Amino acid sequence: LRVGGQDQARLLGYPEEYDNRYVRVLALLEGPLSRWCSTSISIGPEFRHYGEHVHATFGDRSVTNLFVDASMTFTAGKSDTIALLVRQFQQMSSSGRGAFDDRNFDIAWRHAFSKHATGALVLHAYNTEFLPPAVRDDWVYTARAQCSLTLTETLSVDGSVLFEEGASDIPVMPGREYTRQAFSLGLRARF
Repeated sequence: LRVGGQDQARLLGYPEEYDNRYVRVLALLEGPLSRWCSTSISIGPEFRHYGEHVHATFGDRSVTNLFVDASMTFTAGKSDTIALLVRQFQQMSSSGRGAFDDRNFDIAWRHAFSKHATGALVLHAYNTEFLPPAVRDDWVYTARAQCSLTLTETLSVDGSVLFEEGASDIPVMPGREYTRQAFSLGLRARF
């Protein structure tokens, strides 16, 4: 059982506040399921009540959500691991002027080519679906490949390539959709 609240809206002096209190009733499962699979799962209903100063068009101030914080790691041989992650919860925006459902989905494959060289491929989907009166439902899809090469005990080289696409599930939302690529190469020294 987890009990909490969010109060930052009062600090900013806006007429609407999204302050709220919540109670989460969670089932937990942690530990190894087998010698090649481990898990950490928290899942259950969240009962959230927003205060009286939410926006007039917010609707019912008592909301029931599904809370999920789950990860599973599979060891596929000596050189490979696969990790799955799912997170879903409700939170206020950073300014406290709205609330949204936050959803994250990851799958990551890590491979050790040798004792000195590793690589990874990570696929990530992130969704922010705002509660009324905001009209916003955004997705960010990311694919990242990275590698690391240890040259000496104190020197290593890291590189990564990232492809990202932003999309909106709400039609005619200019400025919410984008595509970007990022490349990085780094030299790391330990002293």
